[in-house]
Amino acid sequence: MRRTRQTGFVLIVLAVSILALAGVAGLAIDVGHLYVVKEEAQTLADLSSLAAVQELDGSPGGLDRARQRVREYAATRWKLRPLASDAVRVEFSASRRQWEEQPRTADGLRFVRVSVALDDVELFFLPAVLPRRAGRVRAAAEAGQAPVSDAERAGLLPFAILAHDRSPPDFGYRAGDEVTLRWPPSGRGPVTPCAADRQSRWVDAAVAAFPLGAGYIQDPAREAMQEAIEDGRVFQPLRLGEPVRMTGGEISLQAESLARRARQDTNLRARSWKEYSRSPGNGRRLGVVAVADPAQQVRLVGFGLVFLPVDPPRDNSQPLCAEWIGPAGRSFLLPVARLMQ
Repeated sequence: MRRTRQTGFVLIVLAVSILALAGVAGLAIDVGHLYVVKEEAQTLADLSSLAAVQELDGSPGGLDRARQRVREYAATRWKLRPLASDAVRVEFSASRRQWEEQPRTADGLRFVRVSVALDDVELFFLPAVLPRRAGRVRAAAEAGQAPVSDAERAGLLPFAILAHDRSPPDFGYRAGDEVTLRWPPSGRGPVTPCAADRQSRWVDAAVAAFPLGAGYIQDPAREAMQEAIEDGRVFQPLRLGEPVRMTGGEISLQAESLARRARQDTNLRARSWKEYSRSPGNGRRLGVVAVADPAQQVRLVGFGLVFLPVDPPRDNSQPLCAEWIGPAGRSFLLPVARLMQ
């Protein structure tokens, strides 16, 4: 009889131990699942807030585009169960002290807060021992437009404009001048450059510098042109005082890449640098170009900052133009998206 009782006790202890181990394992699985959902929710909040804040440009349309970017991230980046329609909340602020989903004005708004609230995260084992049938997860992120000073943050463009004067800092140009980034080839009829270069002496200098169309100075292969214009990749280093090598390439393809780069800006409405500077975008319509002196064997004499049009002509007989802002060392404030918390 005693042995029977001992055996029963052992079986009870073993059963309790198995249940305890199963409970611990179940707890670990559910907690791990909640952790994964929390990480996914935080990633969604981080990425969508950064994407949304880049759309703020002081207009109601900017708010609509910001909301749309969050919806797109929720639809494409969220890999778990479909989100409820009210799971993601988007708010705006000018100072991070007061947040509004539907602000009365878009003017001055520079911050976006994205909140993710999930009240029905599936639990697998805990409902067997706890009354709660689903888990709750919360995540939030704030992103803002923070000013950055330094024109060179605009990125180097693979073009060299021809100096009208070898003296820095403006090399004979004035703010607002329409300069020629890429000249059309001289063998296809009269060369018509952009407005600031239409005097015959500048046309003659451009034809002498490179008859196939002066201006482009990096690898002319299609993919390389795209990388150089849109991503700022430098295939051929530039050094002050040394000759700049013109390489040609298809003007129409260069125009397409310039348009794609410009259309990544958050201010597409501005028609001039003056308008843009009053409501700056993310800087994609700005670029640093080399300045070469045609009177000195096309030697590099400096760098300038230019403002790009949104829709350049895609015609191999037409020049590619930009607005001269000033020397590249000039400082200005450019808002960039940053996570605030």
